Amino acid sequence: MTRLLIFCLTCIVFNTSCGQNKSQNHLEKKDTSQKATVNVDTNRIAIFNLKADLWLSKRFETAKSFRLTTIDLKIIDELFEICVHENNMDTSHFHYKRQYVPFIDKDGHWKVWINCFCSEYNYNYPYCKKSIVLVEDGGSCYFNVVINLTDHSFSNFEVNGYG
Repeated sequence: MTRLLIFCLTCIVFNTSCGQNKSQNHLEKKDTSQKATVNVDTNRIAIFNLKADLWLSKRFETAKSFRLTTIDLKIIDELFEICVHENNMDTSHFHYKRQYVPFIDKDGHWKVWINCFCSEYNYNYPYCKKSIVLVEDGGSCYFNVVINLTDHSFSNFEVNGYG
C-alpha cells in the first residue's frame, strides 16, 4: 500500500512539474520575443496598449493587451495589403497613417485593430501617436479593420461614410 501511495505521489509530482516547465518555457520564449526591439516606421504607425486611451478600454473591454513582434508586423502588413486590395481601396495604401491596437479576444485569438486615416490631411501626427483618431464621415480616408494573427485572416472592415 505504501509503495502504491509513493508511486502515485511521484507520478503526480512528475506530471505537474512537466506541465509547468512546458508552460514556463512558452512564456519565457514569448517574454523574450516581447522584449526584442520591434522595427516599425513610427512616422506612419503608432502602436497602442488597450489602457492608453479611454475609448479603447471601453471598446475592447473584455480583451487583454499583448506586444507585437517583428514577425507579427510582417504578417499584419501582408494581410493589410490583401484586405485593402480585396476591398478596392486605394492600392497606394502606404499613404495611410495607421494606429495598431493588439489584443487577445475572449476566445484566445491574437488580433490587431488597425485604424487608418489619410496622411494628406494635416493632422498633428504627434497627437495621433498619443490618441486614437476618431472622426465622423470622411469616406475612404478613414477606415479600420481587425487582423487575426492566430488564423491569418481579417474581418470587421469598415470605411467611414461620406458627409
